[in-house]
Amino acid sequence: SPMGTGQVTSAGLTMDNKAWTAGGTAGGGTVVVNTSNESRLAGTFNFGLVATGGQTPAQVAISQGVFDIEL
Repeated sequence: SPMGTGQVTSAGLTMDNKAWTAGGTAGGGTVVVNTSNESRLAGTFNFGLVATGGQTPAQVAISQGVFDIEL
């Protein structure tokens, strides 16, 4: 599922007092769900995130992200 300008999905990263986002009007990325059933949700993600304030770096890339959640 794509994320980016005009999409209703979004992603965020917060570290210390800094924050970056993707979706809405800035940044972008994808989330791929490989497994979805009553007991597990698993997949991968990649994001290009943009700073929400004046912090540096102005952009952050997250690649080869993985999630595997037991429900």
